[in-house]
Amino acid sequence: MKRAIDNGLKCLGAERIDLLYAHYLDPETPFEETVSAMAKAVREGRVKAIGLFNVKA
Repeated sequence: MKRAIDNGLKCLGAERIDLLYAHYLDPETPFEETVSAMAKAVREGRVKAIGLFNVKA
């Protein structure tokens, strides 16, 4: 997730992503690990908000 955020910021030429969505989670990566990385990016100010789509509880 960190690499995806870094690449997105670089491609956009931006300092922050307004909305970061995870549409499909990697079944090999624990859900908590993915969401934790997304939340860390919010705390760091690199992402404004996060969302999940197609994720089962």
